[in-house]
Amino acid sequence: MPKGDKYSRLTEYLNRQTLNEITLTFEQLEKVMNVTIPKSIFKYKTFGSNFNHSFSYGWSLADYNAKADFNSNCVTFTKNGL
Repeated sequence: MPKGDKYSRLTEYLNRQTLNEITLTFEQLEKVMNVTIPKSIFKYKTFGSNFNHSFSYGWSLADYNAKADFNSNCVTFTKNGL
């Protein structure tokens, strides 16, 4: 499986959105992706769009940035260039 394919459902979901900013709880995000968020994301509090983890391909390929709020258990995706 090519890197990032595991998260292609997230890419497809974001590509269908008309909003420039979308906030999902971690639970909602897992439902969209149909996979569990990698435990390393919570352990190291890493959630960026610079392809530092194959997880980031899911939103980067849809031209979004991601910012997680680990206190609120949610992530906000913002369209690049805004």
